[in-house]
Amino acid sequence: RCQIGGNVSTNAGGMRLLRYGSLHGTVLGLEVVLANGARLDLNRGLRKDNTGYDLKQLFIGAEGTLGVVTSVSVLLAPKPRATNVTLLACRSFDAVQEVFMEARNHLSEILSAFEFLDRTAMEYALKYLDHVHDPMPGTNTPFYVLIETSGSNGFHDSEKLERFLDASTSKGLVANGIIAQDQSETAAIWRIREGVAEALGRAGAVYKYDLSMPVPLMYKLVEEMRTRLDGRANVLGFGHLGDGNLHLNVSTPGAPYSKAILEEIEPYVYVLCQGDSVGIHA
Repeated sequence: RCQIGGNVSTNAGGMRLLRYGSLHGTVLGLEVVLANGARLDLNRGLRKDNTGYDLKQLFIGAEGTLGVVTSVSVLLAPKPRATNVTLLACRSFDAVQEVFMEARNHLSEILSAFEFLDRTAMEYALKYLDHVHDPMPGTNTPFYVLIETSGSNGFHDSEKLERFLDASTSKGLVANGIIAQDQSETAAIWRIREGVAEALGRAGAVYKYDLSMPVPLMYKLVEEMRTRLDGRANVLGFGHLGDGNLHLNVSTPGAPYSKAILEEIEPYVYVLCQGDSVGIHA
């Protein structure tokens, strides 16, 4: 079960870090119990506190190695009054990146999520999840992008979204797309993206890697791992393109965990990461 102290200790970001930032910026204060039992009170609750060292930052993302978080003050954001969700099909990862730039230019302050998944991830969701259907039958592109906007004025936000879609389509960046028309369709689109991890678990053994890197490098890692395994396992990628967070997954449907497959992946995946400013989320 998820706890806020665990979120802080792992510096969990989630799908809307693009909009709201990381916990390094939203945690106002902490109370921590150290290994010797001492209680460290860093919970002044001030958004701006220039009084000496900002020690709370040491515990955000430390995964409990420095102490156990027992109390947190967090800066909250108001719940958006208007939300739009669209799913777009793209022919290449270069197109995905260009769509992201268009989204930042046209949607700016209302852009709250920008997620991507490859065709293999989509196929896993469609095959292994219950009550999930292909939102764009007949569209078989290598990549899909889920975009969410959140704001206070639905008419204003819809206009901005339409201008963004017109610009992306006219430049040939989008092969097909849909806009959710109600909460049911919104939930159905999000179910595909959020359900990929569940689908992988249902399929069989899966080897998971949570990596942060510059956006242009994200799919290169998937392709290199796919080449290395050469059909012995399915390699797929999805994640938070808005903040450069890739979920690299290696799946062997219907098979148990294999030491041979693991040895093909590790330490190779870590060697690949060493030279490219890549962060590994434990």
